[in-house]
Amino acid sequence: MYNPDEALPLKKFNINPIITVEASTPLLDILNSFQEGKCHMAVVVKGSNILGIITLEDVLEELIQEEIYDESDTMSKKTSGLNASINAIRNNKFKKMMKRTNNFSDSNDLIA
Repeated sequence: MYNPDEALPLKKFNINPIITVEASTPLLDILNSFQEGKCHMAVVVKGSNILGIITLEDVLEELIQEEIYDESDTMSKKTSGLNASINAIRNNKFKKMMKRTNNFSDSNDLIA
C-alpha cells in the first residue's frame, strides 16, 4: 500500500505500459488486446495525435449494441435525473412568470 509520507518516485511503482490503438483498429482486435490481460483501457491515436481513450466497456457496448449500466452510469443517471428535475422546476416557474406578465396590457407595466 502506498504511503504518501514516503513520497516514492513513479519509477518505484510497477506500471504497465499503455496500450495504444489506431483509430482505424477493428473493435475485435482491440477486444483481443484487452483479453491479453494487460489492461482494460487503450489510448486511441491517429498518427501522432491522441484522440482519446477507449475502454473494454466501450468496446463491448459497441459490439452488443446495448448500453452497459454500472455504478458510474448509475451516478451519472442520478445526476442527469436531478438536472432534469431542476430544469422542469425552472421551466414551470418561467411559464408561471410568463403567464403573469402576459396579463399586463402594456410592456411598460413591467417596469417597476
